[in-house]
Amino acid sequence: MMLNWANWLLPAAMSAIAWTDRRKLMQAAGDVEAAQLALLRSIVAGNRETRFGRDHNFSSVTDWATFRQSVPIQTHASLEPYITEQIETAQTALVASPLVSLARTSGTTGPTKDIPMTAAGLDAVRDAQRQLALTLYRDTGFFDGKIMALFGSHVEGRLENGLAYGSSSGQANRNTSWLLQSKYAVPRAVAAIGDYDLKYYLYALFGMLEKNVTGIATANPSSICRLAEIANERREDLVADLAAADITRHGPLPTTALAEQISKACLDRPARVAELAAILKGDRDVRIEDLWPNLRAAAVWTGGSCAVALEKLRDSAPSGTRLVELGYRASEFIGSINIDAERNLCIPALHQTVFEFVERKTWEAGTADFTPMSKLQSGSNYYVFVTTTSGLYRYDINDVIQVTGIHGSCPAIGFLQKGRGVTSITGEKLYVHQAVEAVSSVRQRLGTALEFCLLLADEATASYTAYIEVVDPDSGLTTAFATELDSSLVNANIEYSEKRRSGRLRALQAVLVKPGTGEAIKRHAIAAGQRESQYKPPCLEYASKFGFDLDPWLVSGPSR
Repeated sequence: MMLNWANWLLPAAMSAIAWTDRRKLMQAAGDVEAAQLALLRSIVAGNRETRFGRDHNFSSVTDWATFRQSVPIQTHASLEPYITEQIETAQTALVASPLVSLARTSGTTGPTKDIPMTAAGLDAVRDAQRQLALTLYRDTGFFDGKIMALFGSHVEGRLENGLAYGSSSGQANRNTSWLLQSKYAVPRAVAAIGDYDLKYYLYALFGMLEKNVTGIATANPSSICRLAEIANERREDLVADLAAADITRHGPLPTTALAEQISKACLDRPARVAELAAILKGDRDVRIEDLWPNLRAAAVWTGGSCAVALEKLRDSAPSGTRLVELGYRASEFIGSINIDAERNLCIPALHQTVFEFVERKTWEAGTADFTPMSKLQSGSNYYVFVTTTSGLYRYDINDVIQVTGIHGSCPAIGFLQKGRGVTSITGEKLYVHQAVEAVSSVRQRLGTALEFCLLLADEATASYTAYIEVVDPDSGLTTAFATELDSSLVNANIEYSEKRRSGRLRALQAVLVKPGTGEAIKRHAIAAGQRESQYKPPCLEYASKFGFDLDPWLVSGPSR
């Protein structure tokens, strides 16, 4: 009955979103420079009396030139003292508005970083959710039946002063309307489960009990593929749980309601339970289309390093399932809004975030030559810097975006990749310094005389491989090295840990290379034009972009 009520109310709700949120965005897109300058002035004026505002002379800021003169490019490290002061004292150190929560993610200066979130920041998240819903409603059959939303917990813990921290995906789901949540096939309490294996098992179990799932939303397409993998890996468990209508044997649950909900769903749907048993007992691999034959659309990231997982999802999903770009989003800000699911046309969130762009080659050459948004060129790549209503000012997130087209006078943008010094196969965001520190600690623990170590991120296999050069090659070293390094990275990076636990990121492998490999790589780089004085041994790279042939230098195959 609730589903029928939701379907009846959706047209009116979507019309309201179109008249308010979408109308405001499109008005801003009509004159991007005026809209961005107005938002910048509003943010600066509202935060003049913060300690950051006084330290950076906000009172003198009137335009882009005076803003850039007053505020240098910022990182989380440079903002952290202000963030910490505001958290600990509740005084307006960074932003005039009170902090209502923190988005916790991995960072460049340590295992985690806390991103401040104000009420206005949450409004931006809520706006993005509503606008995505409108696009999915208009252009796909996403809401025709039930929907699945895979997300983290918005409250993973609290600081001593009670301020909550959690995942950005949890924050987004928290701000989803009750109307859309009434269509969820999986209870929201599943997101609060800390055991990632159990969490995804329950996502699969609850989800497959609802045959008429027409929409799935999650950032990484690999998360959806993981549901089919669980159906194949745990067939016997799933059949037994469906038959018994009981999940209590799997360990502690965040609420007893989950056990009651699964029991009721199984008992109320005997025909579906029997159908699932037949699918799971079959002799071929279970695919997404077997579990959800009516799937119309999946809202996921389609850019960056998601290409391999995206094709895997496309092959597994029902024919005709539309893969819709979720939009450029980060824990720190909302980057873009998808306004056309057929073309995956995403324009910057002009009314919520202030953007600055520097052409990629220019920034990597050490020059901060900013390009106005109206002058961005289709097909070109840019580093992006943002100013937000939650207290990030000229924030360098180390992201490279690509201009995918022009909508009127407004550029359409898409995430291309992390910038220098970061790899991310499925959202783990592994930084060079984390890799260096992990390798160093493993070398010390194993007592290995390590000459060279290169960590390559392979999107095709969703895994990392460490190529190690040692003084005395010993093939028996690779297994221990791989195990220790994987463990060190899990401890150093919470998002690497999450992806490893959920199975989206496979176990790290290690390969021995011949003595002299490191030197050969250096000579190759110098021959290609790099100055010897500027050469730094590569530590972390993408396998697809590493331009040196390692095959002739291998001593052993990957550890298993």
